[in-house]
Amino acid sequence: MEKYYQWKYLTPSKYHPDHYDPVFASPRLIQPSEMRTCKYDQYTLDPKEIRWKPYKIFRNGDKVYELDAAQRTDPWYLGRAGRVTSSKGFECIGLSPYNKDLVTCALEIAGFYQKERTAEELKIMEDGVQREPLAQMHCASYHKCEIKDLGLLVPSWMPYLGDSPDGEGQIDGQRVSVELKCPVRMYKGLEERLEVIEEGGDVAEDDFTHIKVDHYVQCHFHMFCMNTKYCIYHVCDFNDESPKFFSQIIPFNKEFWAWCLIRIKIFLKYYLQPILRNTRYPVLPY
Repeated sequence: MEKYYQWKYLTPSKYHPDHYDPVFASPRLIQPSEMRTCKYDQYTLDPKEIRWKPYKIFRNGDKVYELDAAQRTDPWYLGRAGRVTSSKGFECIGLSPYNKDLVTCALEIAGFYQKERTAEELKIMEDGVQREPLAQMHCASYHKCEIKDLGLLVPSWMPYLGDSPDGEGQIDGQRVSVELKCPVRMYKGLEERLEVIEEGGDVAEDDFTHIKVDHYVQCHFHMFCMNTKYCIYHVCDFNDESPKFFSQIIPFNKEFWAWCLIRIKIFLKYYLQPILRNTRYPVLPY
């Protein structure tokens, strides 16, 4: 398996919650020059003005709160401040090939560092956002289900997490999470999988190594915060003359998520929370 997909770092033995590199819990010292002005301070909203509503209430009294505001609005951005989101989860567990410095990752989440992006990267991101409603319609049509938009979800037992899934669907009467992707071109692993299917080859339904691991982590992040057992992973390539799409329903893997979660907790304790100690973030929903 190519390093690009990062699956070779996820051997079954490493799924165990107690398995982690001790160096992971030994962050470097933060330099004073790194603590610049927090970008979230530009929002003049009083945290008390942000409205939350219960998304799900459990029998033991735990709750998942939903921020009562649309995605990519000022309250939504302020609600995300200081929280590990599904898009940063892969980086927080130390598997990102693009950023191995977890202190920089924590500074970015806290708003003290902003990654510089090229004009091309920003355009690709904006194009993906613009195409997302079309991908949602395609996903709903393909799976014959209605998909409901959600805001920011925050679990009461881990308020340093914040999840903005691409929707919630219903399949056979069961709630499912939705993760949509609109890449410039179909991801290589999925393209190879589609070629095998088109040629009539056998594919194992419980094999997910064709999916990028950061996307697989995102799906589990959604399922954890939404308390669902399945996530629709739906990828649409609208850029070719003959558009391609890939869709697969991913089941919740408890062992895999336990391995991810212990690393997220370590990241929160040793990297993120010390930076946030003297800030007003994250905004609590209670």
